[in-house]
Amino acid sequence: MVGMWKAFDEIERIGWIARQRRPRMVSVQAANCAPIVRAFETGRREGASRGSRRRRSRTACACRVRSADFLILRAVRESGGTALAVSDEAMVGGMLAIGQTSRDQRAPGGGAAMAAVQRLVAARRHQAR
Repeated sequence: MVGMWKAFDEIERIGWIARQRRPRMVSVQAANCAPIVRAFETGRREGASRGSRRRRSRTACACRVRSADFLILRAVRESGGTALAVSDEAMVGGMLAIGQTSRDQRAPGGGAAMAAVQRLVAARRHQAR
């Protein structure tokens, strides 16, 4: 994500896109291991466990970020995006949804992304009513 945000910055600087055309960045992590999500929700600049010993979490997806947490949080905030935590069950559901439409098997990270997209679409539908 950080690399994508930097690339959009460079593309904007050379005049190929306007700032208002940049996409919103979304950080997705497993609910059992979500320091970026917790930091985003509480307004912190760095992940909750930065500089401390990280506890081992049992989760379907290894969505841990060790050193780029402040850059991820900055990209999410600058873009007007969000950070979401998804359950392992939602990740598996997302993996199955991808598999039903593409015949591909997906890793838990892809399932997490699908679960996040489904949640964001549902929230937008609810908001539009």
